[in-house]
Amino acid sequence: MGDEPYDQVPDWLRKLEGPGEAEPSEPAPARPGGDEPLLEGLREQAFEADLGVPEEPTRPGLAGMLQGLAPWQRFVLALLLFLDVALLGCMCLVMTGRVVPFQ
Repeated sequence: MGDEPYDQVPDWLRKLEGPGEAEPSEPAPARPGGDEPLLEGLREQAFEADLGVPEEPTRPGLAGMLQGLAPWQRFVLALLLFLDVALLGCMCLVMTGRVVPFQ
């Protein structure tokens, strides 16, 4: 075993390490025609774009699917659901003997 802890590191892994010391960063380039750095201008543009028309939030699941339907389509679905529940309720009453249909 050597003195260095990195003696057993393969060469291909050493190549991935990158530069050992960070180089001093350069100041941000200025926009042509202004003293403001480029990144500040991008931040302002992104902020102005966010102030535009707000997007309508989409709901997950069934509510999201019903959101895109026309009102008459929602009414038909609600009516069919009501009829299903009413029919199942009547069938349960007949099967339990609480209601006798034809006597």
